[in-house]
Amino acid sequence: MQFLSGARRFAACFGCSFALTLACAGALAAQGNDQFAPTGGRSTLMGGTGVALGRDGATPFVNPAAIVRILDRRLAFSVHFYSLEFMRFSDFHRPGDVDTATFGEPGLRGTSLASSSFRTLPSTLCLFFTLAQLAQLSGAEPRPRPSESAPRSKLALCLASLESEDVDLEALRFSGATATGRTSQVQALQRRWSRHFVGPTYSTYLTQDLAIGGSVQAVYSHNAFGFDSATLSNKLSGGSIRSDFGASGSGHSFDLTALVGATFRLGDWTIGASLRAPSVHLFGSYIGTFHRSTSGADEDIAIAASGEGSMRSALPIRAAAGVGVTWGPWTLELDGALNIPIADELVSEVDEAQSRSEGADAALTETKSRARYRVPSRVTWNPSFGAEYYLNPALSLLAGVSSNFSSLRSLRPVASVGNLAQARSDHLSASFGLGSYWNGGELLFGLQFDYGWGESLAVNPYAVPNDWSVVGMQTYALTFVISGATDLNAILRTVDNLTGSDAPPAQPEPKPAAAPPATRP
Repeated sequence: MQFLSGARRFAACFGCSFALTLACAGALAAQGNDQFAPTGGRSTLMGGTGVALGRDGATPFVNPAAIVRILDRRLAFSVHFYSLEFMRFSDFHRPGDVDTATFGEPGLRGTSLASSSFRTLPSTLCLFFTLAQLAQLSGAEPRPRPSESAPRSKLALCLASLESEDVDLEALRFSGATATGRTSQVQALQRRWSRHFVGPTYSTYLTQDLAIGGSVQAVYSHNAFGFDSATLSNKLSGGSIRSDFGASGSGHSFDLTALVGATFRLGDWTIGASLRAPSVHLFGSYIGTFHRSTSGADEDIAIAASGEGSMRSALPIRAAAGVGVTWGPWTLELDGALNIPIADELVSEVDEAQSRSEGADAALTETKSRARYRVPSRVTWNPSFGAEYYLNPALSLLAGVSSNFSSLRSLRPVASVGNLAQARSDHLSASFGLGSYWNGGELLFGLQFDYGWGESLAVNPYAVPNDWSVVGMQTYALTFVISGATDLNAILRTVDNLTGSDAPPAQPEPKPAAAPPATRP
């Protein structure tokens, strides 16, 4: 009965925490940027490091061996509340070459597009347990704690969103004067990308200084986009042209991947390394639409197409290495991650059906075909550096810098249902914050600044028929980071009160001596 009571407590605790994570989930950016979404608060404020000295919610996804450094019976959480982001698209309303024989020289001004957003960002939830102490959750007599020099094993259960993008630009309007008269556009643009990881992580000490670990993660990737454009313009020869262009799609991919890692301590120095295996695809689906029409030109043409089939999202091999040192009040870490794609980033195979009309008096024609669309990848290298300085045992300053270059190659759009990638961008980030520590918990808060540059798809309304073009894109983001950790005993006591459990309360751990948080087990 004690075991069942403890199991109910554990299930209730994990269920509540899981629901909290889903409730806090949001979006950031971007597709093709591996592990770009903030995951652990401390790792984010230290420039995305953690391969050697990680000890927060990012650790299971960076180097699973390092989770043995996390305090016993701790629930680590990292909730990134708000992000203020500015985006700019160069020449969005005139993105490509103009058909001057039809439209003349537009001479338009103010064709760039700028937008801003303020949104909630993703969160990460991890439960960390020392295996020798899991029996305490069942209400059994606690076993003696192993000594600090004895090998320990630790288990983590984690849920995280490591990649996320959400761009929603509705009701875009543009009107300008040309040599032939007025031109007017109305457009809408949306794109969403997310990649969620969930799974267990295990780590153990082989010696007092060498730890190894591994994790198995289920990966869910979702890709969705929508473009719609309508334009009215005067012709050079007289009259007007009316054109419409639109595309949309939604795809899902379920995959499995594994991560192994190790850390080794040499005095004040710690070396870490991890390797993520290629993902194994389980199943996926994709559905897309495309339409284009022109009237008032030499010949009127209208096309409507749809497709349905499969989608596969392949994770690249990720080899990461880092070195960290504790030197007096300083903690420093330098990491690097090499992403090596062994398959295309996204692949979709669809059965297409297309309807086509050429002129009001022409009969509608229909065709069916099988098509394969892919988004090629490239090798990327992303370094990061972080530092923490302890003003006193309870207060520290954190700072870091990092890069995240996109694994997508240059955009090459085609007028079809299968444009799976609509943007690509590279990023540079800098962060700083404060950390507060006490017996059994910690709280960190700070800011992360991000600058991104790249390219995005846009509709060219001054080509007959309308077609895709590629425009430059810049982003500026300011992320407010709040994260922390608390003792699991406090949560279990709360669950006991809510469920009316009669199991004996867990005993508090001995209070450690006043000192900066340990950087080694």
